[in-house]
Amino acid sequence: MEISAIAAREDRVIVTADYDFGEIALRDQHSVPGIVILAPTTALIEDRAQRLVAIVSARGDALREALTVVEDGRLRVRSLKLE
Repeated sequence: MEISAIAAREDRVIVTADYDFGEIALRDQHSVPGIVILAPTTALIEDRAQRLVAIVSARGDALREALTVVEDGRLRVRSLKLE
């Protein structure tokens, strides 16, 4: 997965709306600094962007080594650390 390789090389957390990306990264144990998945919602894009900024501001480094799913009203977090 080229996106995973770039994220690992540049030490970047991936933000996506693609659930498959998180599943593939977990299944194949791709080494990425972190993944944030924005769940489908009816919220306006401006509201989603503000929520993402708030999450990054509040959680910062906690987004690393985690698969974080941003849903309306909650966050789900799963470790990406290879055991």
